[in-house]
Amino acid sequence: MKARIFEEKCIGCGQCEAVCNKVFNIGDEGYAEVVCEEIPKELVDDATMAAEGCPTGAIEIKENFECNCNEKCDKTTECNCDEKCTCDKTTECNCEKNAE
Repeated sequence: MKARIFEEKCIGCGQCEAVCNKVFNIGDEGYAEVVCEEIPKELVDDATMAAEGCPTGAIEIKENFECNCNEKCDKTTECNCDEKCTCDKTTECNCEKNAE
């Protein structure tokens, strides 16, 4: 399982970190961050509880996250997708910030 934070929804309340600090923490910018690539099996329930308890719905827990970009990755520059993107530069990239 994987987790991601929708930064535009996060208010930095720290509830997720209080519930599951091995998966979430409040970063230097004051917003939640995911601190592990894969959620360890023994922490899935806690991470899910943290997501369900998020007052703004800023946390998503899924088996995988799909790329959903309108632009093709040019395969010569680093994909600028959010860090939880599964883009492998052989499929469509999901980053709107990807430089032309």
